[in-house]
Amino acid sequence: MGLFRYLRRKLNTQQLKEIAEEILPKVERTIAAQQQLGNKADQAKAEQLVIRKKVDQTIVSQQELGKKLDRTIASQQGLEKKAEQAILGQQHLKEESKGISLIAGKLAAGQKELSEKADQVLDVQRSFEKKNDQSIQDQQKLKEIGEEISSKADQAIAVHIELSAKADQVLAAQQSFEQKYDRSAQEQLELKAIGERISSKSAQAIAIQEELLKKSGEALQQQTLLQKISEGISSKADQAIAGHIELSAKADQVLAVQKSQEKKSDQTIQEQHELKAIGDGLLSKTDQVISIQQELSHKADLAIQAQQQLKSISEGISAKIDETIIVQQELSKKAEQTIAGHQQLKEIGDGISSKVDRTIAVQQALEKAVRQALDDKKSDPTVNGLQQLKEIGDGISSKVDHTMAVQHSLEKKSDQQIEIQQQLKLIADGLASKADQVIAVQQDLGEKTEQAIAGQQELAKKVDQALLGVQQLKSDLQKVIKSLDEVKRFSRDSSRYASEAVWGELFNQVRKDSTWLKDTRLAAGRWAVGYQYLYAVYRILNEVRPKHILELGLGQSTKLISQYASANPDVRHQVVEQDPKWIDFFRKNYVIPANTEIVRLVWDFIAYKEAEHVRVYKDFAETFKGQKFDFISIDAPLGGDMRQYARIDVLKMLPGCLAESFIIIIDDAERSGETHTVAEMTELLRSLHIPFSIGRYSGKKDCVVIASDDLKFVCTM
Repeated sequence: MGLFRYLRRKLNTQQLKEIAEEILPKVERTIAAQQQLGNKADQAKAEQLVIRKKVDQTIVSQQELGKKLDRTIASQQGLEKKAEQAILGQQHLKEESKGISLIAGKLAAGQKELSEKADQVLDVQRSFEKKNDQSIQDQQKLKEIGEEISSKADQAIAVHIELSAKADQVLAAQQSFEQKYDRSAQEQLELKAIGERISSKSAQAIAIQEELLKKSGEALQQQTLLQKISEGISSKADQAIAGHIELSAKADQVLAVQKSQEKKSDQTIQEQHELKAIGDGLLSKTDQVISIQQELSHKADLAIQAQQQLKSISEGISAKIDETIIVQQELSKKAEQTIAGHQQLKEIGDGISSKVDRTIAVQQALEKAVRQALDDKKSDPTVNGLQQLKEIGDGISSKVDHTMAVQHSLEKKSDQQIEIQQQLKLIADGLASKADQVIAVQQDLGEKTEQAIAGQQELAKKVDQALLGVQQLKSDLQKVIKSLDEVKRFSRDSSRYASEAVWGELFNQVRKDSTWLKDTRLAAGRWAVGYQYLYAVYRILNEVRPKHILELGLGQSTKLISQYASANPDVRHQVVEQDPKWIDFFRKNYVIPANTEIVRLVWDFIAYKEAEHVRVYKDFAETFKGQKFDFISIDAPLGGDMRQYARIDVLKMLPGCLAESFIIIIDDAERSGETHTVAEMTELLRSLHIPFSIGRYSGKKDCVVIASDDLKFVCTM
């Protein structure tokens, strides 16, 4: 009021009016600006309240997101436990999931990319902490990365869904395997029934063979009786004829039984073939089961590796989530700091509003004073007063302009903060939705994993039962095979005994009118030669009438050949033997003609081809060097323990020891050592282009005859 009085004293009415007219528009503008500034301040207050509410909502959203992340971590921990159970259960995994490793690779790649994006998020967040002035650009980057994370989360969900589909395929494969197991069990029951029938047939065959052996024994007894009757044939011709007729009838019975046995043997062989085919099928199925188990084991190993990778990736995700939680906590702190800044801004705004109010009051008082001055005609203002008043008005206008500029800047920053908070809220809502989807997929995958584990356990039980059934079936099959082997051996022995009886009858028939075989005390069989050997040797001696005879082994064949030599003085007969006691015993009990020579040679061992030790007569080649034989009988040295080659003495002298027409007979030709020696002989003769024929005579044992082509009839007598 003192200023107004001063102005009224110093200025005249006209000057005061001019000053008032000049100041009044400025004052009006100032008032309008102050009113506008007040409105802006009110709007700023309202917007600050809205921002604070949004910040509170963001904090709540972040807290909810933290809770969801906690649930995600708990779900992942549960999934890790289930994965550990799956690792234990997948030792018996039997599904065909060939694409699981590729899916796991895709998942690993997606998780790796997700981890890289999470690292980028951390980098952006750290940059946000360090450079607060670039927060708007960093938030934009965070938004873009959040969108990429959302995309990768979609990919992860798709991979999880694909993995779930593969789990359904695993369950389907398990069901298919169960069906195959049921069919296999049915086939095992059928095979077991067939095995029981074969066992029954085998028992019947054994009974028949025992009967055949019994009849063969009777036939042999009849042969012995026939020999006794033959020895007294001069006084009991009628009895001998009757004995021959009876023996012939018995031989016919033996032949009939043998034919019946052969027929039943053929049936047994047919059943054995069927059983073998079934056994081969079972073995094939067993091999398939083993192959499937090996493949499933390999797939289980791959699945275990994939789950271990998934576990490692999950651990990495958990670590990234922990880091994200830490960053979110720091963002929360920053938000609190932002709220505090808003609070300070609010206080500053309140202070500005208060100052604006005071300015408006001063302006109103000034306006009032000016108007009073205009109304007061008695005032006498001065130039200095006008200048001072003008400066005051200019200062007030400048302050008002500066205040408006500051308010505009604050409004712009508030709008930017609101936009950033809205973007952050959208990102947080998107991440929360993705977290819910991941949790749902993980729960679904957990259920599928539990189903797979249960199916695997059930399948493992069935596989164990199937293996037990296969093992039992193998055991039963081995028993059946063993029984069949016994039947085969029994059948073979029975057939050989029957054949031996027939050869005995044939030998007795052909030699009964012999002019040179007088001593018939021949004990065929066991270690000695059999009747088939004696029959062949007798026919060779009686019909071919060889002159140079070499015999390896002193025994029953010597009794026969020496009587032939005794009746033919032009024959030279040499016998090789290594046992001096046996030589002395033989000389004392049997007549040795002058043209039969017993040559004693000891045993020795040499290497022949791949065989390191083959038993031979020492100095055999030197002893018979330069001699040629038209008949060679080989029944020595001992060859039962020689598996590769046996009795190779003559073999090593071929072909120099053979006459132009020759016959070689080898006993025990069913054994492997003699079989290989015969093969070596025939191969050597073929390589030298020497024509020959070969035949086999089978009884209790086998003998092989090798003859020059001009004497080939002796191979089929």
